[in-house]
Amino acid sequence: ADNHMALNTHYGKQSGKVELGGYSLCNLNAFVQIAEKMFDELLAELSQKNINLTEKIEEEFKAHPIIVVTPDDGAFVYGQEAAVELEEYIKEKYGLEMPVYCGYMDKSRISGKKVKIEGRILDKNGNLITRVGSIDINQCWIFVIDDETSYGSTLLSATYALVRKLNASWQRVFTGVVHGKLSRGMKPFETGWNEEEIKTAKEP
Repeated sequence: ADNHMALNTHYGKQSGKVELGGYSLCNLNAFVQIAEKMFDELLAELSQKNINLTEKIEEEFKAHPIIVVTPDDGAFVYGQEAAVELEEYIKEKYGLEMPVYCGYMDKSRISGKKVKIEGRILDKNGNLITRVGSIDINQCWIFVIDDETSYGSTLLSATYALVRKLNASWQRVFTGVVHGKLSRGMKPFETGWNEEEIKTAKEP
């Protein structure tokens, strides 16, 4: 084949053409579709809670803006592209003009199954994000998107850090992944914990 297509390659870093071993590879960013699906699911969830989407949805996102977050700086460009595209998607599909922010978390890999993530979100220059506009960062809807997961440690650690260390609401954190290897199946993601339980759980 003269050309190949792939989703969110580690060595590509952003969408577009990548030269690899004499082949031309088109690197596609599936963070975009995941972010769009998250927004669709969020609106469905809000409508189930009897929020009048035509009157109150803009108020909801002024009080709780959306920020797309990657668990580390390596995937930040993917997240940045997704935030830009999500903003356009919301405008085209729902007629809502609202900013979508982007940041990344500070991750250190300890082993193949264990990571440490600090309870902070950084911007493209590595500066701490404490507010978006006039809103505290912990009041945002946070869309955490990663390129791949095998054991779930990164997504779970990111969620834990956001809730326990950044004081974000458990219910306002959405997670998604492009390549789900899921070596342990879905079990690590099916804790059944509620917001209070995760806030009071002891740090691992």
